[in-house]
Amino acid sequence: MRVVVVDSDMLTGKLLKFALGDAGEQAVICNHPEEAIDQALGNGTNVVLVNLDFDGGRGLAMCKYLRSRSYFGPLLVWGERRREELLQAYEFGIDDFIIEPFDPREAIARIRAVARRYERFDTRRMGVLRVGPAELSVGKLTFRVGDGPEIRLSPIETRILEVLMRNRDVILSLETLHRNVWDDDDDAGANRVQVYVMRLRRKIEPDPNKPTLIHTIRGLGYVFRNPIKAVDAMHHLHIQSGDSHAPY
Repeated sequence: MRVVVVDSDMLTGKLLKFALGDAGEQAVICNHPEEAIDQALGNGTNVVLVNLDFDGGRGLAMCKYLRSRSYFGPLLVWGERRREELLQAYEFGIDDFIIEPFDPREAIARIRAVARRYERFDTRRMGVLRVGPAELSVGKLTFRVGDGPEIRLSPIETRILEVLMRNRDVILSLETLHRNVWDDDDDAGANRVQVYVMRLRRKIEPDPNKPTLIHTIRGLGYVFRNPIKAVDAMHHLHIQSGDSHAPY
């Protein structure tokens, strides 16, 4: 693999470069923003690894910029584990968070695990999945409802939607979603799923605060429903609630 390491600290960068090289991978160390952008967005990059402290603490801003420039490959960050930064990292589309201090062997194992997940995604049957008027194109990484515009998704967002849509009308726990998408036992997995679902709702729901596609079932998890049937069900429930003979 070609791994781009974005880091202002020459010592840590050199350590990672040595460890990756020793493990048979190619590492490119970038110490400046322009160089990091150029290297990450071209040259057959497989994975990008960013230090949160890069460029005076602007590591997350770099990640956000790379995603905005259509870098949809594996993206990892490392730094101290502060809850707000961890959640914000996932908000920006990060695949994994490596906590300092770390063993270089752990970093390599995590990099390879994320890369394998992307490889499995790339080799999946790239078809179109439909639930009512909702349509997910796995191969194109796009989603649309009816005649609406195509919405561009990241591979992780696409995978979450795919799992939900293939199990439409079935409530999936946060743990089940995390296991199917990330295939690991990270103790922050539930938070990661919640952050990504919030991102998805902002992208695909007309009103993220009143979702018609991805529904929260309090205490249980999430469920994807046919948006037309969901509206009909709510209408039916509303009629029942006004009936004096209703059982509750």
